[in-house]
Amino acid sequence: MKKIAALLAVMLVVLMSVTAMAEGSLNDKLAGLLNAAESTGTDAPAAQEAAPAAGSNVGLDVAIDDAFFEKVRSSAFLYEGKYSKEMNVFVELKNVSGKTLYPDDATVTILDASGNELGVEDYAYVYPKMVENGGSFFVWEWIYSPDYELSSVGSFAVKVESETDSYTEYAKVDATGSVADGIVAAKVANTTDAPMYGISTVMVITGENGEILDVCQASTGNAIGIEPGSTMVLRSNATDHANDEYLTGGDVTVYALYELD
Repeated sequence: MKKIAALLAVMLVVLMSVTAMAEGSLNDKLAGLLNAAESTGTDAPAAQEAAPAAGSNVGLDVAIDDAFFEKVRSSAFLYEGKYSKEMNVFVELKNVSGKTLYPDDATVTILDASGNELGVEDYAYVYPKMVENGGSFFVWEWIYSPDYELSSVGSFAVKVESETDSYTEYAKVDATGSVADGIVAAKVANTTDAPMYGISTVMVITGENGEILDVCQASTGNAIGIEPGSTMVLRSNATDHANDEYLTGGDVTVYALYELD
């Protein structure tokens, strides 16, 4: 009986310790992300002017043939493990049309080394939804378990559909970002004198050479807002696509918009 009682006591102490550690770890992680976002982030207007480092393209080429857009940099990660094969394609594009554009849809075409089509992804991500002339936006797509071999892929081609006006009006909002332990966070501040609704963020994580490591998107929808003088944190998972692991570091640039009434 004494052995059983002692064993039960040990189990109770371990359970209480694990619970306390889990709560502390979660609180510490969120606090760390908030502090890092305040001290190291880049605000949205500056992000529109930031230039990537030389040689920031990674992997196979990602091209676009469109007079309205100019490619800035791209990353293409092809990964094949024991149970899966996948591709993650990212490209930063610059609006050179001379006017504000509203990107609507994007497609990513997968090509072999001879330029023949292997497949098409019709609903690629494209954000932000408003891009001023000279500003950047991003197209990205996750392609999982294609019916062709990854070794047969030679390049990618991107096509973007955009409009010159939009039913929804947007404005930029200041935001900072940070990444740690597989979580990227954007801290959005309302410095206006009215509540903000419909906040959307694009969090671009780059490496030491300016290469794109991951692009994540998070938004609030119209039901949630930020009061004047307040802040909000939006989060997303961040992945090291080259190794299929959590992303633990990198520089974060946030592009943030909110919807006008």
